[in-house]
Amino acid sequence: PSTGISELDPVVENFSPIQTSDYYGAQQLAEEPRLLEAYKRLASAAERLDTRPVSLAGLGLTETQLKQVVNYYMADYPQHFWVGTSYSFGVQNDVVTTIEWSYTMSAQEAQQASRQVQAAAARILQGLEGLSEYEIEKHIHDALVSAVTYDTTQQKDYIHTLYGALVNGEAVCDGYARAFQYLLYQVGIPCLLVTGKSRG
Repeated sequence: PSTGISELDPVVENFSPIQTSDYYGAQQLAEEPRLLEAYKRLASAAERLDTRPVSLAGLGLTETQLKQVVNYYMADYPQHFWVGTSYSFGVQNDVVTTIEWSYTMSAQEAQQASRQVQAAAARILQGLEGLSEYEIEKHIHDALVSAVTYDTTQQKDYIHTLYGALVNGEAVCDGYARAFQYLLYQVGIPCLLVTGKSRG
C-alpha cells in the first residue's frame, strides 16, 4: 500500500511548514516500525480520500494498537478536516487486517475547501517575518479570537475542524485548537493537540 504523505503546501513566503516526520504521533511511533507504518498508511489513504479499505495486513496490530495509531493520526493531521470521526476495521485471528475511513466531503469538495483554508491561513500569517515564536503564537491566537465565533448551539457543520474556524468563522474548542495547530505547522512551529474535559 502507498504510504506517500504529502508535506503541507506553504501558504506564505519566508516560512517552511513543519515536516510530517516531526508530527508528535510520528515521533512517538518512530520506535515501533509496525505502528508507524500503519499510521502512515492511514494518513496516506485519508489524504487521498481513498474509500477502499486500507490494508494493515502483515503488521500484526491488535485493536488496542490500532486505536493508539488512529488517535495519534487524528491528533496530528488537522489539515485532513474531511475525515469523519468514525471508522470501521476488519479483524482476523485477533489481528487487525483493514481499516476504512468515513469522510464528510467528496474529493472535489475537499480540494475546494483546502484552497479556502489556505487562503484564510495566508491572510492570518501575513507580516510575521522577524517576530519571535511567542509573538507569532500570540498573533495567531489573537487573530483566531477575533475571526472565530464559538458555536454555542454545537450543531453546525465542521465546528470541530479547522475548516469551521478558518473558513466558516465558527467552531468549538477543538476547531479552534486544530486551526491554531495548522497555522503553527505552517510557520514551522511544532504543536501538539491535547484533549481533556472541563467541568465534566
